[in-house]
Amino acid sequence: MLSVGGWSGSNTFTGLVATDTARADFVSTLDTALNDYGFDGLDLDWEYPGKAGATNDFDVANDLNNYLDFFKSLREKIGNDKLISSDTSSGPWVGADGKPSSDLSGFGDVLDFITIMTYDAVTYSSTATGPNFAFDSSCAPSTQQFSFAASVQSWTDAKFPASKIMLGLASYGYAWKVAEFKDGGGVEGATSGIYQTATGTLSAADGSKSYDKIMSDKDMDYTFDDCSKTPFLYSSSSQMLITYDDPDSFAIKGAVAGNGLMGCSLYAALTQNKDGTLRDAAKKVC
Repeated sequence: MLSVGGWSGSNTFTGLVATDTARADFVSTLDTALNDYGFDGLDLDWEYPGKAGATNDFDVANDLNNYLDFFKSLREKIGNDKLISSDTSSGPWVGADGKPSSDLSGFGDVLDFITIMTYDAVTYSSTATGPNFAFDSSCAPSTQQFSFAASVQSWTDAKFPASKIMLGLASYGYAWKVAEFKDGGGVEGATSGIYQTATGTLSAADGSKSYDKIMSDKDMDYTFDDCSKTPFLYSSSSQMLITYDDPDSFAIKGAVAGNGLMGCSLYAALTQNKDGTLRDAAKKVC
């Protein structure tokens, strides 16, 4: 699959799909690339049409309809023998009113599947620690009310077929400095220890940690949070807290895909977990 876009690569999509001429040019370019290099299909990673992601280049009034028109043109051009997919936000794309769309059935007609980004809801830059994405958010503060089931439900409520939804699973974690660890949660409204007030946020290099790197940290105390179904490590001496996913959390979170979904997609697994431990765990349930 050829993937186009990404968090930092979506700043031209609005213009690329804005007019009939622009869409036709974009479709032609993509069709040529697919044929010249023998790709099986195309994955479009425009995560936030109609709203700001890593860029302010968006058109809330027109992005969603233009994006659908683009996918229709692309499908007509490349036919049904090649795959078309899209990486999406954990909740439905927004419509012209800036609110989550209630009808994305048109996208379901032309896309083979979407991968909802059920990860990165909490990162190293957050002022409160938490799971990459929670299985259950009933123990979370008000600022972290998201869960796998709610994310899937929001897409199916928007009339996107469950059978074309892939769950996103992350093969990395995030770290923070936490000077004072509180067992029952250190953030207002939280009732679980995975939620702590960060004493300081780290750089991307220090705050993002691969699964393999996390597994090499032997001098930290391990806890599996029974509410969010997410493991975390903490060291009182280094004041470091790391949240991540492992085979045990994958077994629970990935099992959501068994409720009529297409399956799971592991993000960055080839580079973040080289022995395939997480891949093998996901395959058992997804």
